[in-house]
Amino acid sequence: AYEHQNRSRLGQAKETADWVISQLPADSRVAVLDGTLASLVYQVDVVAASQRIDRLETTNVAQPLLRVAAEGLRLLAESPLEQKELYIFTDLTQQAWSSETAGEFQRRLSDASGVSVYLVDVGIEKPHNVALGEVKLSADVVSKNSALRLQSSLASDRGGQQTVELFIEDDAGRPEKRGETIVTLEPGTAVSFEMALSGLGEGTHQGYLKLVGRDGLVHDDIRYFTFSVDGAWPVLLVAPKPAAERAWHVTEALAPIAFRKTGRARFECSVIDYHQLGATTLEKYAAVCLIDPEPLPARAWRRLDEFVAGGGGLATLLGPRADPINDFDSPSAERLLPGRLLQQARRPDGDLFLDPRGIDHPLLANFAGLGGDVPWDLSPVYRYWQFDTLDADSVVVMRYTDQQPALIEQAVGGGRVLTLSTPLDYPSSGDGWNELLTSLDCWPALMLTNEMMLYLVGRSDVQTNYLTGDVAAVTLPRDSAVENLVLRSPGGDSSRRTVEPAQGVITVSQTERAGNYQLRAGGDEAGLHEGFSVNLPIGASDLSRAAATALDDVFGDFPYSIAMGASEIERDVNRGRVGRELFVPLMLIVALVLGGEHLLANRFYRNDIRAEADGTPAAAALAGATNTDGGTTASHDNDAPGQ
Repeated sequence: AYEHQNRSRLGQAKETADWVISQLPADSRVAVLDGTLASLVYQVDVVAASQRIDRLETTNVAQPLLRVAAEGLRLLAESPLEQKELYIFTDLTQQAWSSETAGEFQRRLSDASGVSVYLVDVGIEKPHNVALGEVKLSADVVSKNSALRLQSSLASDRGGQQTVELFIEDDAGRPEKRGETIVTLEPGTAVSFEMALSGLGEGTHQGYLKLVGRDGLVHDDIRYFTFSVDGAWPVLLVAPKPAAERAWHVTEALAPIAFRKTGRARFECSVIDYHQLGATTLEKYAAVCLIDPEPLPARAWRRLDEFVAGGGGLATLLGPRADPINDFDSPSAERLLPGRLLQQARRPDGDLFLDPRGIDHPLLANFAGLGGDVPWDLSPVYRYWQFDTLDADSVVVMRYTDQQPALIEQAVGGGRVLTLSTPLDYPSSGDGWNELLTSLDCWPALMLTNEMMLYLVGRSDVQTNYLTGDVAAVTLPRDSAVENLVLRSPGGDSSRRTVEPAQGVITVSQTERAGNYQLRAGGDEAGLHEGFSVNLPIGASDLSRAAATALDDVFGDFPYSIAMGASEIERDVNRGRVGRELFVPLMLIVALVLGGEHLLANRFYRNDIRAEADGTPAAAALAGATNTDGGTTASHDNDAPGQ
């Protein structure tokens, strides 16, 4: 465990590096580089270098160790002295010594024939850790009538049982326990588990999952999350007469009758026919869906245009009534269609299907997580509308298997338009255009209908959970007039943020600390409450030790040695110097490189696990350059202060 000898790995590295510095002649020149690569120069003297080492702290966004070590080699290459040494203090984890980050280091090694390289191992041979995996939310925004599902996993090198607690924070950040579960651990295997939350009021909510008990690596004992609860979103469905019958499939897809009866439906659907559209107030709806629309009067298209431009969403599900196509060529209609209708395409053999492959769009994000397990090939499409040429600003969201556009997006003013070129209903004539919502395995189309509406009401692409170092973007409500907010970081610091006026977005780039971030304006009661969460990457918990072959892959034919502690450093360096004392009375050119190996037990048993759950210990590399004739170098570039 990481309370090994009551010392963190960073503490061990700093102590050994201080010992190395203490052996140097007082007039040696030293440079200290950390994982931020903010200072790439020599310190004024060894005292300053030692002080810099002592001030080292953890960071969650450090550069890879080998990238920092490459800068140490660059400093050595600039030295005129002949004998040069590079010391790398490392916990020897696989991720730190991945050849994927070794490119620059290897290039500099190829020109470092006079450099001796020593790895100082400050890691633990068999570390023990229980790690919480990524928290996956069923959605970042849920309706108040539906539950939020949280999925995560536990990984451990040992068996046994582990209790996980679920907390929700109030507006003041005080945690309230809302549940717990017991997970049976399997050595070397990530065990999945699921928890649920319901009954929360509308607004932004923040919380975390936390392990009961503590181990040597507390940062992965807790994972934070943010989500929002909205009321049931009002959606207007416009269909041919009889409207209720023609809109039945879409209504059931969005708000199943069982959900409506029990108050769990996340959409509140109103149904009208096309003759009622002109007298209906659209602004009270979040989105409008046109089911098999007929050519509409210019006034109706203009009202829909104004609705979308003002921030509303419009779905157009084209069907057999889109005829004659010339009646859709009016300027008002063309603004809400992705191009001119050309003709109906027919595939009566049932060999045409929706095909989302190869398209990366936020609307399809939940499908991407299902891999190839979506049975689109069980819901054939027999007819669809083809467009002449799509407008330049149109985006194809989904195609058919013949690669013709199926679902197309447009941005109109402040809103969105989605056009599906085949309908989502079942005409009473039996002349069906598809079996998307009528096949025996129609759940993909049900899911697609929901994702379309979520996207149109502006809630499917909301992101409230990030990784350290990401730039967080918080979109404010459409009706918000707020220009400035106060950002409260996990450490308790507060700062003002300005809304980007054109987009209604707050961006936050300083996300180095894991935890829940809050954005507030207008007071605690009636003000604006938004937020987001930041977690460390899952890879930061991988304490697997690098194999010798991994080190050989990084170094290739370049010689290196591994040492633990001062005595082994002295032994290896004496061998490398062919009989010389370790620290002969020379002036040394020394670069201390402190890079960012992720999170190896820099924290151990602490009183406040939440406050300490975000540390990344640095690793250190010491590069020393000496001359070979036993004398003191006195060149201008290498003169020590005071000489």
